[in-house]
Amino acid sequence: MEESTIKYISSPEPCKSMAEGNIAQIDKLLKKRYEDYPLRKQSYYDTAKAIRTFTEELIQKTEPRAPTKKESAHLTKIIKHPIFIGGPMKSGTTLMTQLLDNHPELVVIPGDAHYAKRFRKKRWDNVSFIDHWNRVMILISGKQPYWFFGRNEEAYETFVSYQQYYLKREKNQFLSAVKSLYLLVGSPKTKHWVEKTPSNEFHYKQIKHDFPQAQFIHVLRNPLENITSLKKLKNLREWHSTVAYYAAMIKASYYYAKKNKRKNPENYFTISYEKVTTETEKSMKKLCKEIGLAYNKTLLEPTENGKKGIANSMYDKDRVQGKILDKSKSKRWKKELTTNEKRIIVSLLRREGRKGHYFGKEELQYYNLIYRLTLTPFYWLYLLRWRLISK
Repeated sequence: MEESTIKYISSPEPCKSMAEGNIAQIDKLLKKRYEDYPLRKQSYYDTAKAIRTFTEELIQKTEPRAPTKKESAHLTKIIKHPIFIGGPMKSGTTLMTQLLDNHPELVVIPGDAHYAKRFRKKRWDNVSFIDHWNRVMILISGKQPYWFFGRNEEAYETFVSYQQYYLKREKNQFLSAVKSLYLLVGSPKTKHWVEKTPSNEFHYKQIKHDFPQAQFIHVLRNPLENITSLKKLKNLREWHSTVAYYAAMIKASYYYAKKNKRKNPENYFTISYEKVTTETEKSMKKLCKEIGLAYNKTLLEPTENGKKGIANSMYDKDRVQGKILDKSKSKRWKKELTTNEKRIIVSLLRREGRKGHYFGKEELQYYNLIYRLTLTPFYWLYLLRWRLISK
């Protein structure tokens, strides 16, 4: 989405309308939400409540709005050609989304869209559905920049109007949001829409069933650094997951990367997070060639609807805006993981770590055969769980 194609951009002054009070209130709450990020404290729920009020007002004052015949014809073409981004949590999927965001041939859904998990088999009530997507476009995962369409009430009215139109017609409810998003930020140059959710790789079979011409980008990262970030998130949000669970999850992700690519070699692409952060231009040129996109320099800067995006890091000093940090030499795992946790990760993921050139002599000293034999059945159970879920 080149900046020149964006129909709604940020306004320097608050909009003058009946919703001005709601917008000002949401802005105030967003500031508090940013201070609390990534924790989901009361500010998260207060912001969601304010956006719900904003949404209900917009629904009351708008009528369904149909696209033009030309727009509808173009949508019929591009809706069949999505690009799904997957990979383990904290592996770099957000960075990949931000790099693709401003490409003129793409319409990129911000944040984690959760198509397979939340929308594929579930039909939401219309108000909750529209409210969810307004929250996505305003809150954008909890970090700046907020207001995907700008602080512009007219843009959100239009977004709601298009959704009201499509919700009466779309069998696949999720596409109501995709088509409405395109009508606001897309252009005649658009060829694909992009959905990102960690663990999409586990839902490959279902996604491919729904979108036979879909392409997939699977992001992989050094397992030690990946799990270090997950451990940080786990501690912040007080989750009960263990390092063994995360190691099994990442091993399963590697398994599905190989399995899915074998089934669909022409449309399934794996990419290294470390390569993206150190050799950005080379990595993105290769990806464009594989996917069939024209290379564009916008792929070198992380953005969200053309505005500089903030890194989705667990570490405050790494939460930079509009920049790509080189994480290839990061050794946070050495300080933040216990010896036992290092043994769990290296023992279960030795093959994947060596093949990806992540594990050298320093890392492999933590390999332990007894750990490997003990953890392997746990990994098989984790894999079996996903196979049952994805049926």
